[in-house]
Amino acid sequence: DAYRPPSWGPPDVDTYNALLAGMVYRLGAVRRNSPDGAVDAATAAAVQPVFGSLREEMLRRALRPDAVTHARMCEAYVVLGDADLALGALESLQAANGSTKLLGKRHLTQLLTMLAAEGRPVDMLAILRAMVQDNMRLPRAATAP
Repeated sequence: DAYRPPSWGPPDVDTYNALLAGMVYRLGAVRRNSPDGAVDAATAAAVQPVFGSLREEMLRRALRPDAVTHARMCEAYVVLGDADLALGALESLQAANGSTKLLGKRHLTQLLTMLAAEGRPVDMLAILRAMVQDNMRLPRAATAP
């Protein structure tokens, strides 16, 4: 098989993390190029199950998602505009002894802005507390009007 040289091993956690990072980057580009600054509903509906299936595939291969995996999942859900799933991934990140420092500042800003727009100050406060514990500063863009 030309696509599977014998020297290539099975995918590991870093492989899946790289795949997730690429997907987040591409979705971010779609979002930035969108006239309304959001991923359209059809794209979000098509892509969202892929993230869950990647996690399931990792578990089937006996690979345990690490803090970086959860951070990329959080960023993906932020880009897709789903605050609830983003918060769930953030909780998983914290449970895996991860830090909010693993999240991109742009994504953290978008999550805080999204929560503010949805009128969810309690969730915002939880993120801000986690940032304080991680000795992380609030991104400047998060304080812009």
